[in-house]
Amino acid sequence: MAYRFMLETPLAYSTEAEIAITKAPATQIVTNRTSFADGYDQPRTALTVSAPDLRVIGTLYDWLGTLDPPPNIRFVFYSGRRVELADFDEGSLIAAIRRDQPWVERSIPKIGDHIAQPWVGPEASRGDSAPADPGGPNPLRAATEIDLVGILDAALADLRARHLAILVRLKAQFPRQSRIESGDRRPLERRAR
Repeated sequence: MAYRFMLETPLAYSTEAEIAITKAPATQIVTNRTSFADGYDQPRTALTVSAPDLRVIGTLYDWLGTLDPPPNIRFVFYSGRRVELADFDEGSLIAAIRRDQPWVERSIPKIGDHIAQPWVGPEASRGDSAPADPGGPNPLRAATEIDLVGILDAALADLRARHLAILVRLKAQFPRQSRIESGDRRPLERRAR
């Protein structure tokens, strides 16, 4: 999940702000539109930014440090609150964003964390995880090999047992002789009469 916020800049600084924002890795400007938050007399550019982390804030403050005099740029939180960038330093703005969007750091999916990885261990970072004897047994294969046939056989046996139990219950609930057992060989249409 990504952080989302809006940056309101004067029209003259919008392209420079875009360039500065996109210097941060994996950061995107989702929309670039005219904002009339201050009224029609002072149009601004509203840049909606999506970033996987908050490194973009440091990039933004680095860009602001190069401007003399710094323009009046506002930061709009996800909740809608507007603040002047000049009123915050980098650390306090990052803390305010984390308070405004607490779900971002708590809901990032951790894909594959539930799978045991025997090939990753303390020795993997040192490069000692490869077997010493290339002709010998491969410990990685032994650790990750699964008895697929055994698992499928057990699942199939379980399915057959459940199916048989259902058939037994149905036969007990609805005892009925088949037509052939009763000796009635007429077609079904004629039997109904």
